[in-house]
Amino acid sequence: MVLELPGDSTCPYSEMARCDKKLLLHGLGKTLGIDVRETKDGRREVFYNAEHQNLLDTSTENKPHRQKAGDLVVASIFRRRKARSGDGDGNPFIYALKGLHRHSISNGQLWKFRPNFLSTLGAYMSESPYDKIAPLPSSKPIARYVAKKAGSYQPEAVVEHQLFLKRSAAEVLAELEEKYSSDEIPRKLKGPAAALISRLRKSQNANFAMKHVDQRLRDYIEPLVLAPNAPVSGHRILLVDDLLSSGATLRTAHRLLTEAGAAHVAALCLLSKV
Repeated sequence: MVLELPGDSTCPYSEMARCDKKLLLHGLGKTLGIDVRETKDGRREVFYNAEHQNLLDTSTENKPHRQKAGDLVVASIFRRRKARSGDGDGNPFIYALKGLHRHSISNGQLWKFRPNFLSTLGAYMSESPYDKIAPLPSSKPIARYVAKKAGSYQPEAVVEHQLFLKRSAAEVLAELEEKYSSDEIPRKLKGPAAALISRLRKSQNANFAMKHVDQRLRDYIEPLVLAPNAPVSGHRILLVDDLLSSGATLRTAHRLLTEAGAAHVAALCLLSKV
């Protein structure tokens, strides 16, 4: 199932805003992990499991989980965990929300995560006031949903959906080629960098997407720019993203806001870094 925008009748979260009180009365604080079951046709269905916290720690204890992306403190509502085998790290949950890699999650299963989501989000939003809440640009609506929900706890904060713009593949290509030629990119990453440059040359008219970039290269790429005349100076701003991975995009956003005179910048993600 692909997560749709709030208010859409197909959205697994669409009833959430109207049901906070009800949700908080049922299941709050339970230990919820996830299981992934493969169907006969090769799909992977994600289920909650109240008996463990494998792949995903959604408990409300000691939450939100805090990590750093450079100098930026990033709070995460749910904490990803490594799988015992392979490279599983909680990604099945985000895959299911985005409808990727044949993963899905039913409305009924998703509903079971809501009480802890709301509890942790509400607790976090009570810690500090913000003037603006800014979801990072994404083709999927998860960050926009979390930002909107965060804004419901601070109605005076403005949710800014257009504070950042994605750079084009051509812009990132030019920057990467310069860094490649100047040896700013280390020798051990020349191979992956050359492969990325080749790929970007074939898609220069598209917006750049960080998700397909080797993790080791992300520190050499700035995927965002501030929108022209972005209202930033003197404001307290909360950045919102769906998950913390390398942190490169959040670091870029933090630097842009700081250089533009933001008074304070913090970040919130649905899922933590492993």
